[in-house]
Formats: sequence, C-alpha cells, structure tokens
Amino acid sequence: NTLVLRNDVSGNPTFRELLKRVRNTALDAYGHQNVPFEKIVAELQPARDFSRNPFFQVIFQLRNYPAQSVSAAGLNIEDYEFDSNIAKFDLSAALRDNGNGLSGTIEYSTDLFHADTIERMLKHFHNVLEGIVVNPEQRISELRLLSDVEKHQLLVEWNDTKSEYPNEQSIQDLFEAQVERTPDAIAVVFEEQQLSYRELNQRANQLAHYLQKLGVGADVPVGLCMERSIPMIIGLLGILKAGGAYVPLDASYPGARLGFMLEDTRAGLVVSDSASQNSLPPHSAQVICLDRDWEKIAREPQVNPGNPSSADDLAYVIYTSGSTGVPKGVEVRHRGVVRLLFGIDYARLDGTQTLLHLAPISFDAATFEVWGSLLHGGKCVLCPGKVPGAEELGAVLKKHRIDTLWLTAALFNTVIHEAPQALSEVKQLLIGGEALSVRHVKKGLAELPNTEIINGYGPTESTTFTCCYRIPRRLEDDLSS
Repeated sequence: NTLVLRNDVSGNPTFRELLKRVRNTALDAYGHQNVPFEKIVAELQPARDFSRNPFFQVIFQLRNYPAQSVSAAGLNIEDYEFDSNIAKFDLSAALRDNGNGLSGTIEYSTDLFHADTIERMLKHFHNVLEGIVVNPEQRISELRLLSDVEKHQLLVEWNDTKSEYPNEQSIQDLFEAQVERTPDAIAVVFEEQQLSYRELNQRANQLAHYLQKLGVGADVPVGLCMERSIPMIIGLLGILKAGGAYVPLDASYPGARLGFMLEDTRAGLVVSDSASQNSLPPHSAQVICLDRDWEKIAREPQVNPGNPSSADDLAYVIYTSGSTGVPKGVEVRHRGVVRLLFGIDYARLDGTQTLLHLAPISFDAATFEVWGSLLHGGKCVLCPGKVPGAEELGAVLKKHRIDTLWLTAALFNTVIHEAPQALSEVKQLLIGGEALSVRHVKKGLAELPNTEIINGYGPTESTTFTCCYRIPRRLEDDLSS
C-alpha cells in the first residue's frame, strides 16, 4: 500500500512534538488504507506528465517487518536486493531493520542528481539524526544539517571575497586619473570619428561647466535623450562631471513612458540633440541641444570642474518596468559602478582592451561597456544603429578588433546559429539577460576555441552583475542538448 501524507510542521515544533504529529497523521490515514491508489488517481485525474509521478516525486519508506528466510520443498528463500537500473521516483529512500540496527538504500534519477549530491544528502541526514539523538527536544529549525567543515566553507571560505579597490572615488575621479595616465590614447570611436582621452575630457569639461551654471550639482537628475554617438558619451561624462546623475531617455520609448520618467525624476534639464529631442513628449524641462548649442558650450573652460560628487552620490537612474508594469526608477550610485568595474574578478579589463558599446544606454549593460573601457584606459567602440544582424555585427567586430563583448542571450543564440565565426576574434564574451541555452553554449564552446565565455547575471538594482561564471572549456563534453 502507498500512503500520501502531509505533515504539519507549523509553529516550529520540537522533534518530539513533530514525531507525535506524524504518528497522529499516520494513524488517521490508516482508516483509508484500503482505498486503492489507482482509484485515487482516477478520481483526482491529475495532469499527466511522463517525466514525473502525478502526486509525489520523493518517497521515504521504513520497512520495519523482520527479514526472515522461508523454506519450502527443499528450497531456502530469502530477500535479495538488486539494482533494476530504473528509478521509479525522482528520489526514494528505504530503511530496513536488519536486527542489529537500520540499513538502507537510496534510489535516484541520474537525470536530476549526481552521485556526490546524494552522498552529501546522506551526510546531512546523518547529521540531523545525530542531533535528534543528542537532544530530541530541539526545535526542528535548530537541527544541524551541515557539518562543521561545510559550515566553515559556506560562511568563511566562500565569503572570503574582499578586495581592495577605489571604493571612495567617483566615476569622474577615475576617468580624470586615466586621462592623466594616457591622454593621447584613443578613448571612443564611432564609425570614422574618434576622440582621445584628452579630447573627450576637455569637451565633457566644457559641458560640465555649462551645466553647473544651470544648477546641476550633486544628486541632480539630468535627462539624456540621444542615439548612440560620440556626443552621447560627452553628454554622459559631462553630466557626471557637473555632479549630476544621468537619466537615460530612450527615444524609441512611448511618449507616455518618457513623460512619466521626466515627471518622476523631476528632471529640470535634458541633454539631447536636434534629431532626438523631437521624440520627447510635451514637458517643462530645459533642453540642451549639443549640436545646436555647442557654440555656447564651447566657450566654457576645458579644465576639470570642481568635483562635487562622492562615492555615495547618484550616478544614474535607470527605469525598469517594475513588477506591476509601472516604470520603476533604480538609483545607482558611483560606488556601485566602481564595485562592478574594480571590485570583482569576472573579466580582464585594462588599457589593452577594445570594448563594443552595443546595449541601449537605458539598459544597464551599457554601464559595463562604456565605463569598463573608459575607466581602464581601453577603447570604447560605439556600434552604429540598433541591434545588428549576425553578419553586420561580425563586420564591426572585425573592423575594430573587438576584444571584449557583451551580448544578450537571445542575440548570442542568433549569432551562434547563423554565423558563429563572427565572434571568433573576441577574447572575452559575456552573455546575460536571461537563462542561457545549453545547446547554443555547447556550440559556442566548440566553434570559438579561443574565446572565454562568461555568463553574467544581475538585476539593475545591484549594478549590472551580481554573479558571473567563466564557463570552463571542459563543459563542452559534459553539456547535453
């Protein structure tokens, strides 16, 4: 007979109290033990799924009947354990009284569990039983699951991630220091245009002085509505150098969303250009048009303005949809960006790297692309247009010799499916935004032997990446389609 029991663990009972509850539940269930399991299935008519049992996937059995031999007509009959090589459930545990104690077996689906996982479960079960024997009056939440070694590994070893990085400096502090080191290095490239670090710094300084005269200072939000271009980078950097925080306003967004963002941030200024400003809905903010107004801006000094920003001041505000569908502004501070680029070890970022800026500025992957290059002395190449096709992307990568690239999982899948060799020159390929396709990752590992593939994940609130994983080359043989 099979009993499907639901036990009550509410109130965090002691083990002895839980044992009483289990006993009562079992006794109550015995009143229905003659109902065939097949009849229960027929009555409830659960949705059928050939990959799983309809009611439960884990079973625990205590075979507390005595093991005994039977003799008949000159034959000795006794129980014999054998391996059927078929798991009837995801996980089954069976204990038997062997006369001297309890012995048991574990049966599990190898599609779901590795052998070392099962061994770890058994050790944890042993730890729990040991704790019960020592003190059955412990509450079940207090029973020890982990060994001392595992506890130390979890709390100490795996959390020993402290690193030294400039966590008290702002983005513009670090950029200006980089300008001092490599003033003549190429900072940003767009199609046939380019600026050195010195030139970019000077133009951003002029914009910063201009914005400060209009009231921009620490934590003041300034809208930025521009297509990907060198003036857009000047706009980003100029807003920060003025002490403000940029608010990306994607010109492709519906007018109602853009209007909400302007109203919600109370941005009194918007940095834009003649083409993009027409995308803005009616608003009360003052628009600084970089192409139309540059003659006035260029009269400002090229020296670094007074730095009003601290590491805890706002760097930017990016809007997500929010769990309710209402746009939600996420305030990101300088410290978070600096942590992303200097405080964690997930990719090599230095002055030898050429990064492609491909993500929309309203998507926080752009934080990695833009500042990952400009704060390390690398070259930031701006991808023209919107989302490129596989061949178009490959042409840009080849022309500019892109070393480091970030792609959404969807775009990665498309490129790997249509033209994987487009990525062959990339040394560091970061992928994120959603769950990766095992099939496409496996093909990527096979087709791109000289490319390190890194899976990065993190919500906007945690500044682009919360966790990253360098996918090891050996997984090419381990991953299944």
